[in-house]
Amino acid sequence: MTTAVYPRPDFDRSHAWLPLDGDWAFAPDPTGIGYRMNWQHPDRGDYLQRITVPFPWESRASGIQAEWMPSGWYRRSIARPNDW
Repeated sequence: MTTAVYPRPDFDRSHAWLPLDGDWAFAPDPTGIGYRMNWQHPDRGDYLQRITVPFPWESRASGIQAEWMPSGWYRRSIARPNDW
């Protein structure tokens, strides 16, 4: 399977950018408790699943394929390249 790399080639990429496509930790939040439980903090939340970005969780390509879910959380660590 080939995934798209954004920004799209027809957009201007004259500035530095870091693609965020790929494997991310994912926590489904079907009841909306994430904010109340502070899942936005790095040491909180049960990110036990993996999701492939840029695909939405409804898509088979995402690895989740949840037909209906009002919210979910993504997490991934990135490092700024030294030449920035």
